[in-house]
Amino acid sequence: MKKRFLVAVSSVTSSDQEKINDLFRDKYGWWHWIDGFWLVIDSKGELTPEVISNMINDAKPNARRLVMEINDWESWFGYGPNSEEKNMFRWLKETWKK
Repeated sequence: MKKRFLVAVSSVTSSDQEKINDLFRDKYGWWHWIDGFWLVIDSKGELTPEVISNMINDAKPNARRLVMEINDWESWFGYGPNSEEKNMFRWLKETWKK
């Protein structure tokens, strides 16, 4: 069963963000257009908020963080790049919602 998560991490540098990106890269679906904030999809349904929090702690020890599993995602709104070449919301419309 597919699981969706909201992940927020405080005070991340570019290097921290790349380390966190690497936690998700090639393993999970993920979206990261806002500093310190990720949306993650686990297609196998193996992750939990605690597991993700522990993964984040390995990449950025003691950072304040919030990980929430999102079961119902019906309404959202955002502002950012929305062109054919650079579209902040394409992944949300094509991948997150399914």
